[in-house]
Amino acid sequence: MNIRWTHFEQLDPVARVQVEARLRALGEENQQLIDVHLMGYESPHHRHGDAEVRIVGRSGRKQIVVRRRRDELGIALGEALDALERTVREHSDRRQRTLRRSPTLSQYREFVSQDVGAPSAQAT
Repeated sequence: MNIRWTHFEQLDPVARVQVEARLRALGEENQQLIDVHLMGYESPHHRHGDAEVRIVGRSGRKQIVVRRRRDELGIALGEALDALERTVREHSDRRQRTLRRSPTLSQYREFVSQDVGAPSAQAT
C-alpha cells in the first residue's frame, strides 16, 4: 500500500509511525485499499478549528474521502483515521454481502450445463 503525506511537517515522528502502522494494518485487513494520501492544513479561521485533515484512500475502484477539523492537528488526524477505518470496513462489508448473494462458480456451471429450453430426446 502506498502512503503519502502532505503538510505534516509539525507532526511528531512517533505519531507518524503509529498512523502508518494503523494504515498498514487496515490495508492487510482489506486488500482492496491500495493508496492513501493524508493532507494536513492549518487554518487561522477560529470558528471551525485551526487544523484540518483530509484523507483520500483508493479502495478498488472506489475513492474514499474523509475530512475532520479540530483545534489540534493530532486530534483531527486521529478522528479522520477512525472515520477512514469505519468507512473502509463498511465498504468491505457491502462488497462481501454482494459476493455472498452472487452464485458460486459450481452453481453457475450447473446452470450452464443444463440444457434449458433444448428439445428433449423423447420428443423426436
